[in-house]
Amino acid sequence: MDPKPRDHLRSRRVANAMVSPLGLAAGGGAAAVSVLAGLPVAAAAGIGVAAWATRVAVAIPRRQRKPEIDPFTVGEPWRGFVLDARRARRRYHEALGSLSPGPLRDRLGEVGTRIDDATGEVWDIARAGHGLSGARRHIDTLALGRQLEALEAAGQSGGADPLASPLEISPSEETAASLRSQLESAARLDEAISSTERRLQALTARLGEVVTRAIEVSAQPGADVAVTSLGEDLTNLVDQMEALRLALGETGPPPPPELR
Repeated sequence: MDPKPRDHLRSRRVANAMVSPLGLAAGGGAAAVSVLAGLPVAAAAGIGVAAWATRVAVAIPRRQRKPEIDPFTVGEPWRGFVLDARRARRRYHEALGSLSPGPLRDRLGEVGTRIDDATGEVWDIARAGHGLSGARRHIDTLALGRQLEALEAAGQSGGADPLASPLEISPSEETAASLRSQLESAARLDEAISSTERRLQALTARLGEVVTRAIEVSAQPGADVAVTSLGEDLTNLVDQMEALRLALGETGPPPPPELR
């Protein structure tokens, strides 16, 4: 179950990040470098606070994840997005595992938790998209279109029912309205599937980009500022993924039996 609102802000991990020597040193170090660079003391202090705040923000846990991510329980194109995200996560953790213990590895480890969060969001969105695709497959627009055309043709050739009241809706009109409503539902699903696919493709590509940058940063000495930027970018990326997931619903429509 997801944590209650703001409970994640009171977690031990966040508290440790706020008072840890590494977090305080990151803020103080950034401020000291800024002073040496000639910035006013007030501006330097602001930079120090921003560096500390970014470290704390990276430490804030996201909502609880499902334990399993199985790309082969969803169909294409959703499966491909999950596989791409898992590959990006694996590349990152392999690069992280090759680093020597130290402050840089610790900070990149925190970034790694946000990459895990992003991978989980891709999985949730893919499941929702898979559900939308399954629902859409159960609407036969060709059959509905043929029925509507036949009904309209019969109405034009036979004329109006002479016994029907002008204030009443005839059975044929009710049937036609039902057919049109189903076709409209199919069109809305098509648009939702298409827009979700485009958005998830862009977000997954951005995840791969951030992972590549993180691997590059891990090979460079004195990369504190770059790590801070990575944390901010990942926070923004995960927030966008979360917004898309919430817009779709937690899991989307259930998949049809043949794709479970």
